[in-house]
Amino acid sequence: MTPRARWADPRAWFRRPDALLWIAVVVGLLGGIVVVVLRNFSSEQLSPDALKIWRISSGQRPDFVDQSFTPVATIYRMLGMGDAPLLAGLFSFALAAAVVTFTIFRLRPHRIGWPVALYVLAAYLGSAYYLGQYSKDIFVLPVAFILLMSRRIWWEIPIIGAMIAYSYWFRDYWFLITVGYVAYRAVTWVQVRVRYLLIIGSLAAVAIGLGNFLVLGNDPNYFREKVVSVLEANTQLLTIVPLPQPVGGLIDLFVNYWLILVPLALPFTAGLVYVAVSAVLIFLRLLPLSVARSARRWPSVRTLDGVIARRALSLLCAFAAVQAVFEPDYGSVLRHLMPLLPVGLALLLSLRHALPRTGQAEPWSWTGRARA
Repeated sequence: MTPRARWADPRAWFRRPDALLWIAVVVGLLGGIVVVVLRNFSSEQLSPDALKIWRISSGQRPDFVDQSFTPVATIYRMLGMGDAPLLAGLFSFALAAAVVTFTIFRLRPHRIGWPVALYVLAAYLGSAYYLGQYSKDIFVLPVAFILLMSRRIWWEIPIIGAMIAYSYWFRDYWFLITVGYVAYRAVTWVQVRVRYLLIIGSLAAVAIGLGNFLVLGNDPNYFREKVVSVLEANTQLLTIVPLPQPVGGLIDLFVNYWLILVPLALPFTAGLVYVAVSAVLIFLRLLPLSVARSARRWPSVRTLDGVIARRALSLLCAFAAVQAVFEPDYGSVLRHLMPLLPVGLALLLSLRHALPRTGQAEPWSWTGRARA
């Protein structure tokens, strides 16, 4: 059908194979703008971190213990948004939306199903709510953007460099994520069952805690407990096993690793109202992993899809392992996951041609019917 015929019959647009994808994109973009405007309508709607950045960037220069807010505030002030929260929110959302949209154009899916469409919608709306304000999490977006570029092996250097830069300027625990990414990239050079990658992640979280105990003399779960002790939130990651250290801390890291991946305990610790939050976390975290698990054969390492799939899976697995050590509550887990949703989307789209394992439904379909 020619473009002129499509304009003559608007219903033809909805019969396109990629109609569902672009509906999700348009709704996500428009809905995201509305969310950003409502989010930045008053200072009461901003997150505590956004308020700290705003106070610094507007020239108040308060003395915060965490000095990582200062370079973020400096950048916003240099861009002329030091005392313009709505403009800063729209700018931050525009960056996040640009990376999500670039992911779609880069991998060019011809057809998607409802699960992926919902993931695309969640990427836009989640970015609007969590990143559409003063935020240092938007500086993770360059990592996701660079990850999607060249498939050449030497391109791993800029990816690793971007991670190290973020760890140096903003969050130092990203150095551990960088180490984990390199390790996972070596492991996933050949296809590995996702369950084994997750088991490796749980053991890596325990290893980080053990290193913290042996080298620094802290409890294995010290970094999380330090923040939890002063955190006023009903979504805290609680100490699961009250045993003497270091045994209790190591078991706690192992258990909370799995509870971050599948937060089934959240409704019981924070109330039934958080059932929806648990469902969102499970969906965003596990849909890309479940698609990778269901693929019988990953794309070749010589193709763009194969390289991006392995990069995305490596980064998501390394990120999950380090989150188990440092995240104090589920709110932080969800907020810090938002800039990596383009990476999860890249994993979904790069495996769109992978065949499902025998006896399993095709990853994109709720019904199990093959695509047309």
